[in-house]
Amino acid sequence: MRKIVVVQVLIQSVQQVFRNLQRLRLWCLQPVLLGIGSNTRLECDYTMTMIKREVVELWFSEIWDAGNISALDTLLSPTLAQDDPIFGGMALRKDLPFLVEMFGRLMGPMQSEILVYLEDGDWASVYYRTTASGPDGDTPLSIESLLMLRFEQGLIAELISKIDCLALFEQLGQMPPDTMMGCFSGQGMTWK
Repeated sequence: MRKIVVVQVLIQSVQQVFRNLQRLRLWCLQPVLLGIGSNTRLECDYTMTMIKREVVELWFSEIWDAGNISALDTLLSPTLAQDDPIFGGMALRKDLPFLVEMFGRLMGPMQSEILVYLEDGDWASVYYRTTASGPDGDTPLSIESLLMLRFEQGLIAELISKIDCLALFEQLGQMPPDTMMGCFSGQGMTWK
């Protein structure tokens, strides 16, 4: 009788491990734990084992903070063609390397922090803060922005972004610090 109870407890433990793997979408690990050969699910790309949150964290840490443009091909779905619009139509997929370089020149080395992360089906939404030391290394910058990402098979297939460029340009001195208030008052601006 005691052997049966021990076996039942062991089976329940293994079942709990599989429930946790399924919850985390770590499908590639299941054949290893089952002892099944590598001819089934072990041939997955490593991005398929990551949950959406991990892909989003890599999006910020590798591409924007480290400037690692080669990570784009790892994180973006092949269904996102080079001429597909991204960031709400602000740019095309093929323009992403230029955007990363441009923001890097404007802001200096960046550090991104996820403040709020939400998921709903194929979508993830992120409210985040990016800080930097400015192009001269002596102008502290901090902007908060929104990003929505749609996933296909664990990879980013669509991006909608709202970057607080007004706050960025104010902090860089390209716009007056009270630009928003001036706009609300109905005042106009004259460019130099």
